[in-house]
Amino acid sequence: MAVKVSVKLAEDRSHAELTFDLGSQVLKDQIDAHDLSGLIDHLMRIRAGLLDEVPKELDPHIRIQAVADPIWRAPNEPGPVGKRLGLRHPGLGWLWFEFPQAEADAIARHLTKK
Repeated sequence: MAVKVSVKLAEDRSHAELTFDLGSQVLKDQIDAHDLSGLIDHLMRIRAGLLDEVPKELDPHIRIQAVADPIWRAPNEPGPVGKRLGLRHPGLGWLWFEFPQAEADAIARHLTKK
């Protein structure tokens, strides 16, 4: 039997409320922002390791909630692959990417096109 897990924001927004429905028993717990961020990071790493990988192309039928005007950082020193870019997502935290120079140049050209 599969465990049903639900998560919701507490009314006072100070923590998340977790519910684990085991069928014969329901367990409830709370998790604060720091621990929830750690759990999200852990889940992202597990997801990245699954054989069924995230699609390489965007599905045109899926509606994606964009983050408007995200905070970003681009350190001057390159990483092992190339240029680094950090984007802050309000739910996922800081996401860091490294681009080979040619990809960084292509992104810059695309973003500056009129």
